[in-house]
Amino acid sequence: MQELGVEPEVVAYLDTPPSAEELIHIAAKLNVSVSGMIRFKETLTVELGLKQDDERSDVEWATWLEENPELLERPIAVMGERAVFGRPPDNVRLLVKDMNT
Repeated sequence: MQELGVEPEVVAYLDTPPSAEELIHIAAKLNVSVSGMIRFKETLTVELGLKQDDERSDVEWATWLEENPELLERPIAVMGERAVFGRPPDNVRLLVKDMNT
């Protein structure tokens, strides 16, 4: 982002986890369900027996993710009303360019 002239605000998500409400807003900006922001292949998720197709509401997933922020897919870049996952990095470059045009 800095290469494109944008100074990012870096959020230490493990020190200050986003609230369930923030996670729901971010998911909407990403255009995914909250479960789409969870790293389901991580050991903890597997140990807890959670699966992406579990029938939970976005509120339930967001509450769970707020309590387990280490399982948040990252990085996530948010600009205004849009957001992208930062992998691959080209997603972020496209977001910055789109927002600046």
